[in-house]
Amino acid sequence: MISNTPTLGAAPSARLADCPYKGLQSYDEGDEEYYFGRDGDRDLVIANLMASRLTILYGPSGVGKSSLLRAGVAGLMRSMPRTAFSYLAVGNAVVVYFASWRQRPLEALGEALRAAIPGGPSRPGYTPPDGPMSVELLRDVTENLDADVYFILDQFEEEALYADPESAEEFASELGRILGAQNLRANLLIAVREDALAKLDRLEGHVPALFENKLRLEHLDEHAARAAIEQPLVRFNDGRPEDERITIEPALVDELLVQLRTGRLSVSDAGQGSRDMEAVTIETPFLQLVMTRLWAEEQARGSHVLRLSTLRELGNAERIVRTHLDTVLAALTDTQRSVAASIFRYLVTPSGMKIAHTAEDLAEYAGMTDERDIVPVLEELSSGRERILRPVEPSMDRPSSPRYEIFHDVLGPAVLDWRRRFVADVARAESERELQSRKHDEEVRHRETRRRLRRTRLVAAALVVLLVGTVVVGVLAKRNGDEAQRNADAARSSALLSQSRELLASRPAVALARAREAYELTGEPAAAAAVRVAYDADKERLVVRAGTGSAYVARFSPDGKSFVTGSSDGRVKLFDTATGRLIRQFPTAKGGIYRAQFSPDGSMLEISTGVPDATVYDVETGRSLLVIDDHQYLVTAAWGVMDGDQVLFTGGYGHEARSWSPKTGRLLLSYKAGGSDPASVAVSGDSTKVALASTDTLSVLDSRSGKLLKKTQFDGDLDSLAFVGSKSDRLAVWIRPPDEFWGLAFWDWNTETSIAERSDVSRTPSAIALSPNRQYLASVFDKEVHIFNAGTGELEQRLRAPDLLYAVDFSPDGSYVVTGGYGGQVAVWRWGSSEPAPVATMLGHGGTIEDVSFSPARPDLLVSAADDGTVRLWQATRDSTVAKVTYWMQGADLSPDGRTIAAVSDQGVLNVWHRSSGQGDEPEWLSSDTTQVVYWRVRWLPDATGVLVSNNWAWAPQLRELSADDMSEPFDENDRVTFGLAVSTSGKLVAMGDGNNRVVLWNVASRHIERRLSGAGQKDTMIDVVFRPRSDLVLGASTDGTVRMWNASKSGDPVRVFGSPGTIPLSNMAVSADGKWLATVSVDYEVRVYRIDDGQLVQTLHGPSSVIGDVTFSPDASRVAVAAGDGRVYVWDRDTGEARGSMQRHSGAVNSVEFTPDGTQLITASDDGTAAVYDCTPCMEMANLIPKVAARLDARAKGVAAPFDESSSRPIART
Repeated sequence: MISNTPTLGAAPSARLADCPYKGLQSYDEGDEEYYFGRDGDRDLVIANLMASRLTILYGPSGVGKSSLLRAGVAGLMRSMPRTAFSYLAVGNAVVVYFASWRQRPLEALGEALRAAIPGGPSRPGYTPPDGPMSVELLRDVTENLDADVYFILDQFEEEALYADPESAEEFASELGRILGAQNLRANLLIAVREDALAKLDRLEGHVPALFENKLRLEHLDEHAARAAIEQPLVRFNDGRPEDERITIEPALVDELLVQLRTGRLSVSDAGQGSRDMEAVTIETPFLQLVMTRLWAEEQARGSHVLRLSTLRELGNAERIVRTHLDTVLAALTDTQRSVAASIFRYLVTPSGMKIAHTAEDLAEYAGMTDERDIVPVLEELSSGRERILRPVEPSMDRPSSPRYEIFHDVLGPAVLDWRRRFVADVARAESERELQSRKHDEEVRHRETRRRLRRTRLVAAALVVLLVGTVVVGVLAKRNGDEAQRNADAARSSALLSQSRELLASRPAVALARAREAYELTGEPAAAAAVRVAYDADKERLVVRAGTGSAYVARFSPDGKSFVTGSSDGRVKLFDTATGRLIRQFPTAKGGIYRAQFSPDGSMLEISTGVPDATVYDVETGRSLLVIDDHQYLVTAAWGVMDGDQVLFTGGYGHEARSWSPKTGRLLLSYKAGGSDPASVAVSGDSTKVALASTDTLSVLDSRSGKLLKKTQFDGDLDSLAFVGSKSDRLAVWIRPPDEFWGLAFWDWNTETSIAERSDVSRTPSAIALSPNRQYLASVFDKEVHIFNAGTGELEQRLRAPDLLYAVDFSPDGSYVVTGGYGGQVAVWRWGSSEPAPVATMLGHGGTIEDVSFSPARPDLLVSAADDGTVRLWQATRDSTVAKVTYWMQGADLSPDGRTIAAVSDQGVLNVWHRSSGQGDEPEWLSSDTTQVVYWRVRWLPDATGVLVSNNWAWAPQLRELSADDMSEPFDENDRVTFGLAVSTSGKLVAMGDGNNRVVLWNVASRHIERRLSGAGQKDTMIDVVFRPRSDLVLGASTDGTVRMWNASKSGDPVRVFGSPGTIPLSNMAVSADGKWLATVSVDYEVRVYRIDDGQLVQTLHGPSSVIGDVTFSPDASRVAVAAGDGRVYVWDRDTGEARGSMQRHSGAVNSVEFTPDGTQLITASDDGTAAVYDCTPCMEMANLIPKVAARLDARAKGVAAPFDESSSRPIART
């Protein structure tokens, strides 16, 4: 428990006299003079504590409750004289701060109350009675001192953790007595973590109005956080000589308020409904940690200024936290660090996401027999001043088992990095110990040999023995040396694989290098799989530095052959897309570059800076053609074409809008009718009209004559705008009414006199991205991108990201958008589906993404700029979509001749796509009933003349013959609903399972049911069926855990049963093309491979931790692939059972998977609404893959563009 001695007039702590920040430590009463940002919270808590008998203060872990109560509430209430604090009516008061719950609480509170009484009581000679806290003790104190008693019970969640049942019940009972006592001058405040708030329910039996007065403490808002950064410096400098004062750069404060936002850590619901605006808040403890580190660094350098450049040099907030982590973990014992490394693996996913687990679960995962082995480590890391973990609310099914999670998301990558290094160090140390042991054994054997040689008197024999011994020792030494090298290589390979897996979620390019190195050491299958996965995930082709500062701009030229970069230090560079060669560096500007745009023909480049000015350069020569420097604020500009000439339209504060001929440097026209100070300029698609947005006026003018065509007034602010629609008769514009948020609105300027109502709101306006045909537009709304129909103004889709977004761009065909923002991820989205999610994520940037764009010439190339100072060129996987629907695509099947793909959606829409032409037939609706959740299957007839379809609500299959105009004659209906779908090799029979655990066989020619083959137990379901190729055998997979195989030509018992009845239910199965192998999938995600001829189980493959929608064999049966609910396809080697890797081409669950006849490609259908065909990277042989990997890595080592995968740019037509 902290000291309860009043602190009036006490000097600040010695530590804060040296550094005005606290790191992760809580503030105490001695730190009151340096505690800022919580004045309003402090006064609110004091007012409630004094006005209410009981107040509950709660908030998330790490929000700063203890600091507020110690340095804010308790310190002020004890130290402020009555007159100075009279507005809160503080009189004689005894303030008891209590946070020590490991002992019996009533006895401890009694001692705390007596210790809190000021040294000069109001009645001379008064000594409070001994004993535990009680109503009687409180009455004695309050009456004798004529004082009010205020209890601040902090960290109350620990009371339930440490108190035994008897003392806990005594405390609850006495608490009820105190709060129920009449005229007792005692008020209580209970401070508890938000995740433990529900645990107070046990007090309600004694305290009926327990939750009547609750206060929630939020994280610091931006204003408060700014005070917490700046005001401690003001206090520190107070009274110090000028040469000892410390200042801080305003830019550093602004950057910290971005990097430490709590909003970055929140998890948003995936719905598309409206949402309330959330205030931006700051992660309090890490603000203090970063400030403490910056302070120490500047002091070490002898600097008197806290600088943004120092933050950059220290690696920004994330790197500072990582350094903190190393320091904390270094304080643990070797055994504790080993335990920490074991449990960290399960508290952070490879992608850096936090997971909460109980101590019992962590012990089980880590292979420890007793959870008590890890509890001390968990408590050590989740308590005290420098926390790495924090306890969180137990799960509902285990309310008495607290869970633990990483304290802060920003610690996730640091934890993974520390664990990787720790595991590598342990492996290296173990290898070294083993080598030393072997060396010692050899030396012992050698000495023994020499002793035996000295004992012999026969020189010849001695020579022989010596010779033999020498040979033996040499052979053993060679053998042991080889084994030691193999062990060292294995340890090194294991460490590299660990690094590769952890880097895969943040830096796939580096993960690929680690995996290749691991494979070269051992050649093991696990290393080969890591190479394949990393090669597929690595989309990075080039990294260049825009300058010495942050990279703000990255834009392709119109022909895509080059791209331009702009940096905060004023540097502008032009690079060759194909090679990465620096073509030209333009003259360094005076201010940071915030825009660079090519002219429509690519011959000129306009650059705008924050000075403010705008300059146009000749791209070929680098010569300056035009400089515009007569504005007072940022220059806004847009290109157009008039009479075949490139024209630049400009605006900005301090001047009216103008049009220029940059090649001649001539001013063409001033648009005086549009007013002065236009904040934004837009040009219509045909360049005949120009739109201007000023403070309160939106105008449209004729670009040639300057004639005003239409104007509307708006009470508020206007910002980015754009002409939309094919006729440019509509404007999209960001607007902000007084005292409200920004929103995107539309103005049909040709017909309407006023701007339409806003869309959803955002804190800041954003640039407007137009699809190439101008039919759609996209703009950033905080953590979302909203896509609108330009013709109607209707919102088409929201794309929701986990972090704040800053940039968006359309692909050349308009079907994809790319986004970037806080968090450093570049995401590619296929918009238009019912559940949009990124189809690809580009990882590698170490800071906020400031700009992203697609290449106009190659839809698979993108470029991004980030505040880590780099610009990166990416190659996305080619658009492999062959069919697209609005909702879920549930099945796809390749015709036996390999020429045509049929795919069916959950809405019953059939798509047929021809591979040779890349064209699809008109989609056909098979069913109009969308009231049920339907799961469709599709299978080709062996002669490819038609397809069979069915679903889980059907009683019979349907046949769609391609030569017919409609569905063919219906099949007889079964007496139960059906599942699965299969066609015999001959094409004469079609099979389905049903709800009575039967396989139902239809004759395709007659459409009649031929027979039903029954499995044991009609309460189960025959969930899937398949024919064994070139035979009369049919197999049915049941929810009773078995596969039964019958002779389809006759009724009777199964000829073989695979698996055991009553085991885990099955969901899917497949038979290899040669008929030798059977693969089954159970609902526990296990894949089992059987040899059909003898029923022997030969492999058990552990599938992904998500629903498996389908399983298939490669044509030669050497590979097994499954379609998974996490959007990936996983591939194994059938003979060895080794995982070959996985790949992702969908943003939703994959429902079906099939190999093409040559085994090099996969055909899949997904919940993202697409069916796709793409190369099977996990199927590649290492002999073919390693040269490609080497070429990519070699190019990076040389600083040039890595070779493009030309298969990625093959055009694929879509229906």
